Amino acid sequence: MRRRGTKLCILGITGSVGTQTVAIAKKLGYKIVGCSFHSNVTLGKQIAKDNDIKYCYCSNQISNGNCQSFDDLIKKAKPDLVVNCIIGFAGLKGTLAALHNNVDLALSNKESVVTAGWYIFAYAKKHHLRVLPIDSEHTNLYYQLLQARKKDVNHLYITCSGGKYLNKPKSVTSKVTYEQAISHKNWKMGPKITIDSNTLVNKCFEVVEAYWYFNTKRISVLHDPTSIIHSAIMLDNGQFLYSNSKPVMTGPIGWAISNFSYKLPSNLQAEPTTNVLTKMDSIKPISWAYEIMNDKTNSLGIIVNAADEVAIKLFKAKMLKFNQITDYIENAMKKIRRRPIKTIEQIFEFDKEVRLSSIKYWK
Repeated sequence: MRRRGTKLCILGITGSVGTQTVAIAKKLGYKIVGCSFHSNVTLGKQIAKDNDIKYCYCSNQISNGNCQSFDDLIKKAKPDLVVNCIIGFAGLKGTLAALHNNVDLALSNKESVVTAGWYIFAYAKKHHLRVLPIDSEHTNLYYQLLQARKKDVNHLYITCSGGKYLNKPKSVTSKVTYEQAISHKNWKMGPKITIDSNTLVNKCFEVVEAYWYFNTKRISVLHDPTSIIHSAIMLDNGQFLYSNSKPVMTGPIGWAISNFSYKLPSNLQAEPTTNVLTKMDSIKPISWAYEIMNDKTNSLGIIVNAADEVAIKLFKAKMLKFNQITDYIENAMKKIRRRPIKTIEQIFEFDKEVRLSSIKYWK
């Protein structure tokens, strides 16, 4: 087993997860040897200076730093672990750069898995690389629930708070502003993931992630409005086990970068099956996750993700209402023809096409 976690390269270092990773790395005594940032150039340069980070890549092309690409950054920095905290499809290039340079990956960028899970996990397995989630649901499944119960696990559950607008009438959701949508009732996160959480698109993505991380379609979503219960498992004997902790990201980040030595602040609980929380599998857009898992073309995840990113931009520009975001995605799913995706190049080509076509078909 390769040594992990002593030298880190953090992609998206100025974001919410990125800055928290810096703090935890310092606490653990790890060296940050490389980083990337995009629009927040001033903060990125300051973090690099404060932490003596030698290699930097600025992906907005205004100030590239001393590296010209993610690949160049990782080659020069020579990290033991790449921590990808980039938001959105833009993070896929960083994910691929880590894998293609034979470096283990701690992944907060869920869009990589949604759009290219079939490639990422096959490549990682072939080259004996680790891909670890930075996500409370999946981390708790790994650490707290599955490690000791691999033989008798029947079903996996991840939880969902429902966001601020679950079951709210159209008269309310049609008036939600961008500023309102980027706040969450339980979590402190970046704008894009917060909107995804409030539309439930984020939970769709997390189900798809669970499919790839745990190699099973036996996954359901449970409603926990408190965000205290993060995940659960059902055993073959019908016993229901779950873990709970405060809705903070320090545990998942620490666990992923420390080779599992970072203690998660969670408690293992057992409940009979009759006390299982309400299932949300059939709620749109959570139900899309199961379509993506069963899609043999590898293209539906690209459609959903690209349409979501376009819809959020239109919402921010006041060209789309909050309650139209999921309608916009569903319209793209219905009208954009799926196609077999077999190469990385095809992923990027199809993503561009979906972004343009989603707008055309919406109009």
